[in-house]
Amino acid sequence: MSSLRTRRRATLQAVQWLNRLETAECADELRPTFEAWLRERPENLDRYLVLLRARGMVDELRLSCPKEGTRAADQLLQRLANARKDHQSRRARTQSLLIVIAVIVSIVALIWVARRFW
Repeated sequence: MSSLRTRRRATLQAVQWLNRLETAECADELRPTFEAWLRERPENLDRYLVLLRARGMVDELRLSCPKEGTRAADQLLQRLANARKDHQSRRARTQSLLIVIAVIVSIVALIWVARRFW
């Protein structure tokens, strides 16, 4: 797996973990699995720390800037959220397409088998 692909995967997983840990009703139950993910590959911890630093910088920007800056930070956060949704939407479309392809291939295979043996 290429280094860029590995970093992208680790970054996406880091975003997912950050979201899970912040939105879970009981994050303590997730902690062992999260810590295992951190130990799984060196880039996992690296990407998670980069994400935390980036979020901290955006939070600082919100607090230290005038209202115009706060609006800019809000827009940035909204764009990040939209990009995440777009990625999830693309992933769902890809999975749906793969399912449709698998169903079509199965139907074609059944027709072929039926014609060949009946």
